[in-house]
Amino acid sequence: MPFSRTFLSIISGVVAGIWGFTGLMGFVFYFLVMMVASLGLLVKAKFSVHTYFDSWNRIVIEGVLGGLMVSLIGVVKK
Repeated sequence: MPFSRTFLSIISGVVAGIWGFTGLMGFVFYFLVMMVASLGLLVKAKFSVHTYFDSWNRIVIEGVLGGLMVSLIGVVKK
């Protein structure tokens, strides 16, 4: 799962940079993409989190802050 978050962070950073989302809008865009990814994982797991993951933190929080740095690099490199 961390690899998918890293990949989404790279893509969201590049897209945010291309679309001109800098500063606060870039952060909002990143967190929106991560929320959609978390929702997608929940739907894929049929909302049965404890069958596939240790806790809710694995889906909602894990990898989001680390991916934020990758996303920032994509926005700054614009």
